[in-house]
Amino acid sequence: MPKPILFLDFDGLQFDTLETIVAYVSERYGIPGTVAQYKQSHSLEAMVRLHLPPEQAPTRIQLYGDLADNFLSSLERHRNVKPIEGSVEVIPKLAEKYSLWTITARQKVSVPVVKALVEQYFPKCMDGVHCVWELRPGGLYTGITKEDFIKSFEGEKVAFV
Repeated sequence: MPKPILFLDFDGLQFDTLETIVAYVSERYGIPGTVAQYKQSHSLEAMVRLHLPPEQAPTRIQLYGDLADNFLSSLERHRNVKPIEGSVEVIPKLAEKYSLWTITARQKVSVPVVKALVEQYFPKCMDGVHCVWELRPGGLYTGITKEDFIKSFEGEKVAFV
């Protein structure tokens, strides 16, 4: 009988990525952005626009395109990313009882990076990775939402954490 399925988010649940993402955006756009500024708006765009005049600020497509090309797809830029405290102990125990899937709102270009980090810290624990978004030519984002991805599974689904 197959194991029940448990879906786990990536950023903020398995790995502490926020400081690394904010540091990249701050460096890239030459701004003194902080985690506190990001948390206030929950938007990288808002954090950048806080520091740059409108004519210098990247568009949403430019910002997230750059993030995909130069951060999300770069294992080197993730070298200092560490797992959330306690996750290295807990996730292998969960894998004994559940089929584990990592699902994240990251863009699909991030799949190799997500898989590498997951395998480094939680070897042989995840059955798969799903990244929601894909940037198509012309700035069009397409994707399968977390909800739709979860609904597509047969069998017992326990939770999305």
